[in-house]
Amino acid sequence: NENGKQKGYIVFKEKKFNKQRNIFNTNKDGNPTTQDESTPNSFKIKMAQDSATTESLLKELKAIIPKPLLDAVLPVYHYLMSLTGAIIYGFPSRSMKVIAVTGTKGKSTVTAMITKVLENAGESVAAVGSLGWKIKDKTWTNTLKMTMPGRFRLHKFMAQAKKAGVKYFVLETTSEGIA
Repeated sequence: NENGKQKGYIVFKEKKFNKQRNIFNTNKDGNPTTQDESTPNSFKIKMAQDSATTESLLKELKAIIPKPLLDAVLPVYHYLMSLTGAIIYGFPSRSMKVIAVTGTKGKSTVTAMITKVLENAGESVAAVGSLGWKIKDKTWTNTLKMTMPGRFRLHKFMAQAKKAGVKYFVLETTSEGIA
C-alpha cells in the first residue's frame, strides 16, 4: 500500500537516533521512539555504577596477575561466575527458548527482527541487546555501553522474563559472550 507496509511483512525504515536508542519502543505509527520514560533514573544509574565497578576491578587484577596465569584462570572464573548466577536465579533459561544472535555486523537488526516476528506471531518475548532490553511490552534503554550485560545481570533479567511468562528470549551476543 502507500505506506510501504504489506500484510505479513515487516518494513524497517532507516532513521537517525540519539546515541542511546531503544529500537523496541515504537509509537502509534510503528516507528521507533528515541526515549523510554518508563525506565527509572535510579535503575540506569545503578546499572552504570555496577558496570564501572566491575571494569575497575578487572583492570586492577590484570595489572597484578601475570598474563599466562590470567589466561589459564579466566575461563574457569567466567564459568563459575555464570554458574553462580544461574544457581542464584534458579536457572531461568531452562524455561525459555533462548535465541542468541552473533556475527560481525547486523546483530542488533537481526535481534530486533526476530523479536518483532515472534511478537507478531503472538508469542511472549524478552530481548537483550546493545539497543535495548525488553520483557513483553516493557522496554528499557541499554545504558551499559555493552552488547551483553554481565552474568548476574543477564540471569536476573532472564528470571524477570521467566516470572513474566516469557516463552522466547532473544539475545544479541558477542563471540566472547558465548565462548
